[in-house]
Parts: sequence; C-alpha cells; structure tokens
Amino acid sequence: MTRPRTSARVAINAWMVLLTCAFAAALVLAGPGVTAAHAVSTATELKVTIDAVSPNVVTPGAEMKVSATIHNPSAADFTGDSSLRISRVILQTSAQIDEWRVAEPLSDAGSILRTAPITIAAGNSTSIVFSVPSTELGLLGTSDGLGPRGIAVDVAGSMDEVSGRLGISRSFMIWQPLAAEATPAINLTIAAPITSPLSDVPAQTEAEGRLSRVIEASAAGTAISWLVDPAVVLTASGKLPPNLLDTDRPATTPASTAWATRLTGLAKGRDVTALPVFDGDLGVLGRDPAAPEASSSLTRETQAIASGWHTNIGLPAESAPAKSILQDAYRLGIDTVIARSGYDVISNPIDTPGGVTQVTHDRGETKVLVADETLTDAFLASGDDSPAAATQTLLAELVVIARQNVDFERSFLIAVPRTWDPDVAITQAMTQAIESAAFVNPIGLGALSAEPVEIVDRALPRASKRIERLRLTASDWSSLVASAKRATDFAIIADNPEALTAPLTDAVLLASSVSLLRNSEARDDAIPGIERASEELIGSQDVIIGSDVNLISASGLLPVTLANRLDQDVTVNVSLVPDQARLIAEPVTGVRVPAGSQTSVDIPVRAVGSGDVHVEVRLVSSAHRVVATPASFEVRVRADWESRGTILVGGLLALALIAGIFRTIRRGRASTRTTKGPGQELGRA
Repeated sequence: MTRPRTSARVAINAWMVLLTCAFAAALVLAGPGVTAAHAVSTATELKVTIDAVSPNVVTPGAEMKVSATIHNPSAADFTGDSSLRISRVILQTSAQIDEWRVAEPLSDAGSILRTAPITIAAGNSTSIVFSVPSTELGLLGTSDGLGPRGIAVDVAGSMDEVSGRLGISRSFMIWQPLAAEATPAINLTIAAPITSPLSDVPAQTEAEGRLSRVIEASAAGTAISWLVDPAVVLTASGKLPPNLLDTDRPATTPASTAWATRLTGLAKGRDVTALPVFDGDLGVLGRDPAAPEASSSLTRETQAIASGWHTNIGLPAESAPAKSILQDAYRLGIDTVIARSGYDVISNPIDTPGGVTQVTHDRGETKVLVADETLTDAFLASGDDSPAAATQTLLAELVVIARQNVDFERSFLIAVPRTWDPDVAITQAMTQAIESAAFVNPIGLGALSAEPVEIVDRALPRASKRIERLRLTASDWSSLVASAKRATDFAIIADNPEALTAPLTDAVLLASSVSLLRNSEARDDAIPGIERASEELIGSQDVIIGSDVNLISASGLLPVTLANRLDQDVTVNVSLVPDQARLIAEPVTGVRVPAGSQTSVDIPVRAVGSGDVHVEVRLVSSAHRVVATPASFEVRVRADWESRGTILVGGLLALALIAGIFRTIRRGRASTRTTKGPGQELGRA
C-alpha cells in the first residue's frame, strides 16, 4: 500500500512551520564557524556517523544522548567544532521525513543544542557524545507535541582552504510528552518469509548464510512473524523424503541441522505460518485440475514441525496479487493473502488507513493484508545506514502514523520479500525499539488476519504479466497432474503403492514452487522428467503371449505369461476380451506376480460357436483400471470338432461292432453247412 500524504494537519500548522524555519535559518547564519558561501569539498569532507540516539523515544524527565563518530580521511590533522542540532518543527508526513533525511550537506540543520571542540589526527576517527536533558529541548509538553524532530551532528572548521561545514549526519529524535497509556498507538506486524531453493539450503544455513541471518535478526524478540516453507526445514534437517527433482540435493551439514533445530525452537514462542510445502505458487496450485496430495511421509514430516502453525495465510508469488490469485488461494483453504504492494487507496484520506481490507470474488471473500510500502522500505534499511539512524527513521515513520490515528487503533503490516537478506545489527535494533515504543503495539500475523476489515476504496491490481510469463502454463500443469494421477491409479497393484508414487507426486508439488519461477531451465526439465517417470512406472507390467491358439473343444484353458519389472510384488486381475461372442472367458483374480519375475496364468474359456476370434488380454487393478498395455492374439475356435469327432469315432466303432457281429454270424453259418448232423450219420448206419 502506498501511503497517502496527509495535508490537513500540514495546512493547520503551516504558519508554525514558516515561523520556525525562519527562526532556525537565522540561528544557522549566526552559528559559529559555518559560512554558507563556502562549498563542502568532496575530497576533504569529514564523514560523520550517528551511532546511537538514546533513548529511542525521549519522554519528559529523560536525558537524550547522541553518540557520533567523526572520521578524518585527509592527510592532515583537523581541529574544529562539532555540534548537535535540532529542528523543533514536528515532522507530520513521510515526505517531510524523507526531505530531512536526504537534505544537502549545507541545508538547514536546525538549532544548536550542544557544541564541543574536536581534534582528529590524519586518517583517524574520534567519538563524541552529546547529552541534553529533556527540559532543554524546548518541545511541547501536550499531546500535540508527539512526533519526530530532525536532529543532526555536524562538523565545522577549515581544511585545505575550505571552511564552513565539512560534514554532517542527520537522524531523528522521537518526543513522547505523555505517558504510555495516554499515547495513541498503532498495531504493527512484521512478516518475513523463510524460503529458499532447496539446493541452496545447506549454503544458506551456514553461519554466514542468508537464512542464518534471518533467524539471527529475528531472535532478539518476537516482533517478526515467519512464513516458513516446511520443505526448507526438512531439507536442512535431512528429513525431506526424496523426490524426482532433487536427486542432486547437497548433503545435510551440521550447520544446517543446527539451524533447523534453532528455528523449530524459536518458533514455539512466535507467530508462524506454514506456506504450502515447497513454497508452492498459489496461482498454480489453485488451478484446475487439483494438485495431487503430498505423500504420507512428506505430510507426516511436515505436520511434525508445523504443528500449531497457521495454514490459512498465503504469500503469492506476485507482490500485488490480482483477484484471480485470491480465488486460487481460496480454493486451497487460504482465506487471507499478503499483498506487498498495490491496493492503493483511491481517495486521499486525512489519516493513513490500516492494512486490512477484503475482496469479494466468485468463490467467497478473502482478507488482504496490505503492506505499508513506506514502513517496509524504512525497515529494509541498507547496510550504509547505522543501526541507530535506520531505527530512528523507522520510529519516525511509525509515530507519524500514530499521530494520525488518535481516535483509532489501526493495524499496519511490514512485509519483506522472499529474498530478504537482513543486516542483523540494524534489524535487531529496530525490533527492540519497536517492542519498547509506547505508540507501537507489535502483533503477530495471525492476530493481524483476525483484525476487522477497514472499509476503504482501493484499486485492485491487475494480473502480473511478468509473473504469468514465468508461471507454469495451464497445459503444463494439467499434464503434470495427469501424469501423477495415472501413476497413482496404477500403483495400487503393488504391495506398497506409495513407495512407487511418492517421489513422483511430491515432484509435481515441487514443480509448482515459486523458486522455479526464476529458474526456467529447472522448470522446463521438470515436466518431461515427471512424465517420463510416470510412463516408465506404468510400463513396468507386460503380457507375454505365444503364437495363435487352436481351441477344438467346448471349453479349455488359455495360457498367458505375466512379467513384472518392479522391485516389489504386484497383484492383478487378468481378463480376456474377445471381439466376438463365440468365446466366453472367465476372469482370473488375485494373480500374484513376484518382483522382477514372470508368472504363467491359465484362463478358463468356453466356446459357443466356431470361427476365428481376436482376443485382447488385459491386466486390471482392483479398482478395475487397466494397468498394462493390452496384448492380443487369435484363437481359432472349432467347438464342433470335438462333437463331430466323437460322432465319427462312435460311428466307426458302431460299424466295427456290426462288422464283427456280421462276420461272426457268417462264420457260424458256414460251419453248420459243412458238418454232418447226428441224425444223418445215424440214418446211414
């Protein structure tokens, strides 16, 4: 959110600003050793750094101490004066804060509070401390006095024929005239992602690695909420299950294991959100078709470290997510989304609105936590700033907003990018100051997401064309999901299906990672690699058949050989599918095929006619899905040959019997004709 510049309060106090500036200018011109007519020589300029402003917020009765270091880079000794200055004008807008911070070296630096002589040897530095009781600051003691004032430490003198102001450092002091309970306050959330390409995790978790600096910068308190990719923690601890896309993952180191242990320990007292595993892109995971489920081993390990973390807050890949991204996130159960930019307020309100808004879309309503870009920029101070200067700038920005929210307790968000590489000293100084400031109430990201929505007209951002060009296309995503589904459907034939599918399904989730948006080579390799692995898995079962078969009976057994190239046993059902009704086959269920071997199966068939039949052999899972490429062969069905043969053989046997009987009868008759009977013989005698 780009903060609107307030104008009403500036107009009301315009006369005070003009009078004070005129008075300050007169004091500057009358000040010792500063001549505006002389320019500051770049070659002989003295470098001034404000090292500390203590306390960060000055209250009545306190003593303000400002410490500074002055460096003389020249080849000659320097003797002159150093002064602590203050501009008593209340800075009421972010623009005024910027104007003071980046003012030219010879621009107005306010009234002198203290001056001290200094001598610095050539090439050396000196430190100086100014102490000023609050009673000598000359600031308002009423509620209207709350706010930042510009302060400066400068050096004046002569060097190489150049005289006047030779160096200056500007910062801010925060004046809080009333007690904490009478001081207006705002809620503030700081959200920091802990993500990384998995291949970089060992290096980034070393002592001087980026992720180590993120943890170290956050460890001083609980002001910083984390958005953690569980896969990063699992990779660091060596507990991430293997998948197809990270086979070249660097080995876990003692430093990375210690980092993971420290993170999980610190997370117990901190507001933490678990991002989708592998920091999945919401604009991909929320599309049709739905993403495959993570393997049970990955889910189990993720739940072990992320128990109690929020899961309904999303961090899109784009800093200004469009409504379509909110819809995609909502489908994943993410009803709150962070916007690091965009969602600018359309009108120009007097007060700075808070960072909690809501967008209605086709699937429901999504809360959008809009980061304040001014506060975020102040928090992301570069290493060129001292911790004190960076801290006082951030506090100045915060107290300006608090002044505008006297009647409200609005909530604001600082959201750093995924690549945040903090200066540990600066970040720790900032968070400690925030936690002790009466006008700031640090709250976690979860508490911010529960804050009521502030009704303010905002401009909805358009879809990011740059991110869309980098993002997985809809067709690529559909192809990946389809490959995972085919593999999952196939793997149920194995004794341990997940051992086969986990590396593949987890790889699909990894392919959706935000880190791959900027690694087109890895992303482009992921798609064919996953598809190839799926096809190899599905092609691990073969049906081996011989030559065509003759079936000459009404029923019989057809032999089929099954080959399993997996490293575990499978159980399949075998079916024959004839293309004609002349042959009826009975399925054979529960066929076990040992790992890496072959098994023969006899399939019962029954013929109800004769003719040539084309038969397809199918291996089917228990879910009735074909799990291998079908094989086919021809069966020559001659079901009537058996009956015809039986009749023929029976007829031949009958003929043989009749022939035998006939021959026997004929032989009997012939014998009767040639033998004399007793009667005849007896008659002749």
